[in-house]
Amino acid sequence: TLDEAVTLGLLAPLRMWCAEVDAQGSRVHVVAGDYDEAELGRVMTAAPFLRAVEWFRYHPYNALIPALITCVTRQQAHDLHGYLQKHRPKGTPSPGLVLGDTPSREREAVLAAFERGKIDTLLQVGVLTEGWNSPRCKLLLDLAPSMSRVRATQKFFRVLTKREDAEARIYLLLPKGLPALPILP
Repeated sequence: TLDEAVTLGLLAPLRMWCAEVDAQGSRVHVVAGDYDEAELGRVMTAAPFLRAVEWFRYHPYNALIPALITCVTRQQAHDLHGYLQKHRPKGTPSPGLVLGDTPSREREAVLAAFERGKIDTLLQVGVLTEGWNSPRCKLLLDLAPSMSRVRATQKFFRVLTKREDAEARIYLLLPKGLPALPILP
């Protein structure tokens, strides 16, 4: 169980923050037990979310930690990728973008560059939350809140792979006014 894994020291120590962003979360409806992805993606592509990701990702406290950023829609991921390309600090590697339709060869190249430290930030939409593991990835910026325990657990565990004593950090960015709370770590 999760409790046993924590007790046995099989997981990285975890620190979590939850930031509620002033956005129109009340526009997001629950459909089939989870948030409507299109509505959530539109709300979470607003300027306050883009700026919040930039601030948390490149804050001196997190700047040197390899990061995974989860997005709910492809459009959100593309918009955020473009924003970070323009607003990342000088000398910071360009973030990598991995989507469901990213060709295998390109995906492998991006992930290999991440493992070598040539890329320090990966943006994705549901692709790397299952079956991908990188012990060096210790920072998760979650812009894809979910009411699904399976989706949430898979996403959160990407940074919990133990790597010596490295601490995992999870930042959840939520729009104010969601109709229900998502699954939290």
